[in-house]
Amino acid sequence: MFKRYFLAGFVALAPFVLTLYFFYWLVAGAERLFHQVWLWAGAAELYRPGYGIVVAILLIFMSGILVQAWGFRQLYAAGGRLLERIPVIKMIYSGLSSVMDMLAPHNRERKLSSAVLVNLGDDLILVGFLTQNDPQVLIPQLESGRVAVYMPMSYQIGGYTVLVKPDRLTHLDMPLDAAMRLAVTGMVGNEAKDGGKLG
Repeated sequence: MFKRYFLAGFVALAPFVLTLYFFYWLVAGAERLFHQVWLWAGAAELYRPGYGIVVAILLIFMSGILVQAWGFRQLYAAGGRLLERIPVIKMIYSGLSSVMDMLAPHNRERKLSSAVLVNLGDDLILVGFLTQNDPQVLIPQLESGRVAVYMPMSYQIGGYTVLVKPDRLTHLDMPLDAAMRLAVTGMVGNEAKDGGKLG
């Protein structure tokens, strides 16, 4: 009896506790980092608790403005190309850059055009996301008439990109974020949200 209720409580509380801890870790990390910046700037007497978070928010906001400017965007791209030439750093930077790029709402909507069901034959159907209507532009050797579909693995441990005929796809009437949530969680404990439904 104790084990049953303990596990039920653990399952119920773990997502909230871990989310709050992650948020605390993020905020505390930003505060510590920019507190040091204040100290290095010789303005320790002006520092007040919370200033580090304010500075972090302002820097992120200003960076968002700057990357919209053509000159800064070119400089940013040049820095990215430089990092991608360094063997070990290349893997870390490229992976993080791809994830962050995918998380950006405007990039996600552009790169994942729609959620689909992919019929792989033998009565096997997977949830995927259409990424390229004309992958032949990227892979000239590929036969025409195929599209690229990204299929994430559950719990974000990876994914596959398949090149299939369009007649193997069934477009889903649901938002991209709802379909991604269903795919990466293995549809465990999920209900259709935001008016989305499979099929």
